[in-house]
Amino acid sequence: MPAQEIGSRSMLLDSVSAAVCRELWPLISCDVDARAIMASWVSGSVEKIEVMQLTGLSKSAYGSARRRLRLMLRSLTPELRQAALDLLRT
Repeated sequence: MPAQEIGSRSMLLDSVSAAVCRELWPLISCDVDARAIMASWVSGSVEKIEVMQLTGLSKSAYGSARRRLRLMLRSLTPELRQAALDLLRT
């Protein structure tokens, strides 16, 4: 894949993850683990291992927080919901 295409995809991912996080953030105000995952997304880290290292979450805590995030997706627009699901698949 050409470097320009990689850069464009990275910028798109950044803007999508920022939009998803902006909409979800108020919904998870009391969920420390989910907020830690989203903070990782905003900083550009979306890979499971990397997020777990940054947040200090165990495998089970990470999985539980991701499941709770999925439940919150119902309140998003269909486009943002799909973008969030794509992020959660990484």
